[in-house]
Parts: sequence; C-alpha cells; structure tokens
Amino acid sequence: MQFEALLYSGSRYVELERLKKKPQMFEPGNKRIHYDSYAIRKNKIKMKERWVVLNPVGVRVIEAYLDLDKELPEYSGWRKNLKRWSRAAGIKVGGESPKSTRKTWECWLFKFYPMYANHIFLSQGHNNMVALKHYVQIPFNDEDKNQMKEFVYGWEP
Repeated sequence: MQFEALLYSGSRYVELERLKKKPQMFEPGNKRIHYDSYAIRKNKIKMKERWVVLNPVGVRVIEAYLDLDKELPEYSGWRKNLKRWSRAAGIKVGGESPKSTRKTWECWLFKFYPMYANHIFLSQGHNNMVALKHYVQIPFNDEDKNQMKEFVYGWEP
C-alpha cells in the first residue's frame, strides 16, 4: 500500500510521511492532495504549495494508505526494500531509489497525457526545464504505453 501511495500520487517520500500526520491535506472529493508549506519544506523550494492531481485509483490508494496503522519505514530502509523487491522480481538491481515511484509516475503521465504537460509538471512540483531534463525524454514505445494505460487511466487536471 505504501509503494502504491508513492506511485499513484507521485509524492516525495517526506511529503507522504507528512500527509499521514496531516490527512486533511487529502481532498478525495476533488481527487487531489493539497501539499502546503508544512508538507513541502524543501531546501530548493520553488513552489510553496501545490495540488497533486490523482486518478480514481490514486484516490482509493491514498484512502487506504491513510487508514494503515503503519508509518513509512526509514528512508534507508525503503531503499533496501526496493532493492530486495527488485531482486525478487528478477529486475536488475542498481537504479532503484525512493524517488523511483515519483519519476515513474511523472514519465507515465507525460507519455499518456502530453496535452496536459504543464498540469503534470505543476502537480509534481516541477517547472518545464526540470521536467524536460529529467522526465520527458524517457523513450516509451506503443507496447509500453499500452501497459501503463491501466495505471494512469482517469487522470485529468
């Protein structure tokens, strides 16, 4: 559930931890999370607040995450979990990090909804230059796009 909450929201690890402590930032009726300055608190902050847009699956996942009696593990523990899960799934270990779910989500959204590029970037707390440099250039083919469809379906600003 924790992994899916990170994936479907594209949240930073620390933001999801803070959402657990301040669940009123989650607005299920509006399909979004309103991260305020309490949640973001990033050194190189460009945006003091942002609204993370969720798809219907994301709403259900965040509801379930907030109902868990469990906190996210320490950041280093999460990194170890990702490596262990990668090995168990037969995936080459080496590129996974706590930021992997966030990067994956933004890349998938951009590939599937390029017409909403600015909305995606803002929802993820990026400007166009950061997004172009780190997220948009990842090549996906039609088969990739078909596989990601079930995950991103229903996302709209």
